[in-house]
Formats: sequence, C-alpha cells, structure tokens
Amino acid sequence: MRIIYPRACFPTAKIAQRQPGDGASSPLSFVSLVPSLAMRATVATALVFVSSVLAVTKPIHSHNDYTRAVPFWTAFNLSVMSVEADVWWQSSQLFVAHTSGDINRSKTLQSLYLDPIMGILNGSRAVPTPISVSNPIQLLIDMKTSGSSTFPPVAAALAPLRAAGHLTTYDAATGTLRPGAVTVVGTGNTPLASVLAQNPPRAPAAGQTWGPHIAPLASVDFGSVASSAQMQELVLNAHDLGIKSRFWNTPAAVGTWNAFWAAGSDWVNADDLLAVSNAWAAFSGALVPTRFEYTGLDAQKALERREL
Repeated sequence: MRIIYPRACFPTAKIAQRQPGDGASSPLSFVSLVPSLAMRATVATALVFVSSVLAVTKPIHSHNDYTRAVPFWTAFNLSVMSVEADVWWQSSQLFVAHTSGDINRSKTLQSLYLDPIMGILNGSRAVPTPISVSNPIQLLIDMKTSGSSTFPPVAAALAPLRAAGHLTTYDAATGTLRPGAVTVVGTGNTPLASVLAQNPPRAPAAGQTWGPHIAPLASVDFGSVASSAQMQELVLNAHDLGIKSRFWNTPAAVGTWNAFWAAGSDWVNADDLLAVSNAWAAFSGALVPTRFEYTGLDAQKALERREL
C-alpha cells in the first residue's frame, strides 16, 4: 500500500515549510500524502501524466464526510467516490471525529470506512456498482494526532486492503503507480518522512520536486486564489506534474462549482452532495449530450503550454 501525501497543495509551493514527524517507516501502501501548501510559485519542470489512477466520472469530494448522518454510504449511494476522515489515535483506537471533544467510541476508521469498503470489495455487501479499479474510491485520512503515533496504526489498519491487492501502490523499481480499487491519501499530520521512506522516489526529473508517487492530490484554500485565470493556471501546473487538484473553503454556489469544472479541477469539495451532484449532471450534460467521461486533464493543452 502507500499513503500518498496530499498536504502539499499545488505543486508550486515549498514543502519544507512544515516539519513532518519522524514516524516509523512501515510497508504502508498509501499512495501518497497530500502536502497542502500555498501554490503560488511556478513549476520548473512540466511532466504530462495521463493516468487513470484517480480518474472519475463524477468529480465530487465529500467534505467532512464523517459528520454526515450516514458517513460513507451517503456519498457512495450518490456515486461520490472521494471521502475524508479526520482520525485521532487515542486509547489504542483510530477514532473519526472533527475535534477531540467530538470523539464517539462507536465511530472508528474501521467501522465507518474500512469495513464498508472491504465488505463491498469482497462481495459481502451487495451494491449495484461495486468499488473496482475502473470505479475506484479515494479515501483521505487526515491525521489529527501526531504523525509519529498515528501513522503506524493507520498502516496496520490498511494492511488487509493491501494484502488483498486493493490499494493503489507505487513501484519504486519502475517508477510507476499501479492503480487499485482504493487510493488512500494522507493529510494533516501524516509524516512526510515516513511516506518518503516507504515511497523511495526513482530518479526524478531535473528540478522536479513533486509527482504522483508522493502527492497525487494537491489541495489549496480557495480564499488564496485571486482570479479564475490563476485558478486555471494552478490546476494546469498540477496536471503538468501528474497531480490532481482540489480546492477547499469554497463557496456553495452552482456558478462556483461550474467554474472549477471548467478550469479542469479534479475534485469539488461538497457539503450538500445532492446539490453538487445535480449541478454536475447539468454541467456534464451541457458539454456532451451522451455519457461524459471527465478526467480533469487536457493533455494536449498541457503540451501546448510547454511549447509556448
């Protein structure tokens, strides 16, 4: 397995601003850690990476999914295949809660997310459209307690998914990602040092800092974006590195959601999943009258930008 590090926002910022915890190295398989930093600089190296690792037909992310009356299933039943869980390591348990004061002993990472996901994958939970490599789910794990204490138990909790071959993994020998039915992205206090230890990069291109092996997802505060032109440039910068994009702290308005999709942003943060799903249906239907396969990546546009 591999935790992917998406705390690093758009691949334009310096990651050294935050000191990751030491964290014990483990044979994880998160795909990455999300480094969410301020994406404002220019990217020195462009790398077009047309991959289906996180390709989706409905680019919607269930924001604070664990706060819903029915976590995971509300999103899944609407075909929203990206969810997040804030995780606290306390009393030898991985609890899911917004703050430490909200911890409910019945709500754990295992019960709310890992058990349902594994149940769908092994067929014990019958659903119309199962999770698969062609219909993958993305799970963001936001570590709220220290990375050094939380990373090992999270890795252990993900071990059954790893052993069954369901997790997206990085092959250091070939420098390639193997798409899985489940992609886990570490955020918050996920220790970059531990992720790097279990995701040793393979001869990166000159000047390249970020790539999908470490940060397949870039997240940034929408409030820091000054214009639609800057928003699209940030998205393209991320795509040039093979990294998908997500903005948070976003207005809940159809016009805003449409602007994100028009710019090619891969994930729209959603609190009202039904409203955003309806907006996406209208947006995608206006683009193509038949089935619209959204990838959020225009390879030709990326190539043209590099030729300018």
